[in-house]
Amino acid sequence: MIRFIYFTCILFCCHIVLCRNLLDFGIETIKCRPDEEVQYLQCPGEKACKLPGDPNHGCLPWYKQPYYSQCVCKDGRYRKKDGSCITKEECESLKCTGAHEKLECHSICDTVCESLDRQNKTHCPSTHVGCLRQCYCEDGYARDGQNNCIPIEQCGNQ
Repeated sequence: MIRFIYFTCILFCCHIVLCRNLLDFGIETIKCRPDEEVQYLQCPGEKACKLPGDPNHGCLPWYKQPYYSQCVCKDGRYRKKDGSCITKEECESLKCTGAHEKLECHSICDTVCESLDRQNKTHCPSTHVGCLRQCYCEDGYARDGQNNCIPIEQCGNQ
């Protein structure tokens, strides 16, 4: 019943705070770690370390988006790839650890031996994310089956 009232509320464009409060009654209690808190989110969701300040690429208009609850890093912190919460400064100081990798801003696709004929970091079918700040293989290199960057000409030798 609560969900019906919530969606009716959304359909008739009542104030979003009222709608959100109606939905609160039907949500189970979520347990978070000490450096996290429960938040009601819409797209794009939680700030991840590789996406600080990234715009809402691929999100529906706010009035068409459902809210969902999840544990997120507390204010001023970003989700790291391993799931931990770190400060913005720590996020910005991340370094690539693999050989022939560098921190760049590209699409969600990296250059991978397995999919060289279909996609790479500059030609990616997933366009909903504009710029991901993460470790990519350097130009002329691609990821092999062990996630290492190797020269592209060695891709067929695996």
